[in-house]
Amino acid sequence: KKKSMYAPSGEYKLSATLLFDFPEIEFSGDGRYLTRLKFSNPGIAVRFSAAHPNHGSYTFGGKIRDMWISGNANTTSILYVQPNHFHATNINLSEASPTDGVGLHILGTVLGCFEKVYCSTNAMIMTSRPNVGILVDRDPTTLGRATANSFIHCVIEGMSGDGVQLVNSDQSMFIGGTSENNSGNGVFIVTGK
Repeated sequence: KKKSMYAPSGEYKLSATLLFDFPEIEFSGDGRYLTRLKFSNPGIAVRFSAAHPNHGSYTFGGKIRDMWISGNANTTSILYVQPNHFHATNINLSEASPTDGVGLHILGTVLGCFEKVYCSTNAMIMTSRPNVGILVDRDPTTLGRATANSFIHCVIEGMSGDGVQLVNSDQSMFIGGTSENNSGNGVFIVTGK
């Protein structure tokens, strides 16, 4: 059964990972500058897990929209996504480890849609720029590749490493948006894995 959560305008402090480990959750706020989730510990800030599958071995569904998620210099992933058919819309991601931190970390997701996801030093001044803005890779548990995900008008700017890394990913589609002014590559595709 679909579940909904709403966080109105304001700042919400997270001292532990905010974990969603069931399918069909919808989490919304009032806007990418108005509803802020501020993570203070090391690790993953917000995680949508594939722990509880529905009708098979994969979790389907899940949405997050209209909010700002910020980490810190010890954050490894600001937004970590595993479920298939996942949607993220109008999200601002800021602050993560400059050596191994990731803004949007997608693992094994199939048919996801990521629209207006910002991890940008132009949109938000950061004291700790993530190493990678968007990282797409296989699911570490099922080893399923990330396939047929769409990125629409996403903005990745000023990362300490690459803007976008596609590792075990195929059929990714990028429409509009930008990945620029990063210390590494705009888009880096890892082959042979």
